[in-house]
Amino acid sequence: MNPLPPDERQQLVTGRCIICHSLETIAQQRQTRDEWAVILDRMVAYGMPMLPGDRELILEYLATRLGQ
Repeated sequence: MNPLPPDERQQLVTGRCIICHSLETIAQQRQTRDEWAVILDRMVAYGMPMLPGDRELILEYLATRLGQ
């Protein structure tokens, strides 16, 4: 079972993040939008695959579903 909150972007986030992290690790995080943006940019720098437009969708999901 996927521990991330349900949303139309859940599969996108799951597909990108599961490459390096357990979904449980991501689901327990609570960050501000700005903090998620820094983390997301760091993950991209580490090699997370990102298609045009994906960053904003992933950031919006993280900020609204796993934000503080």
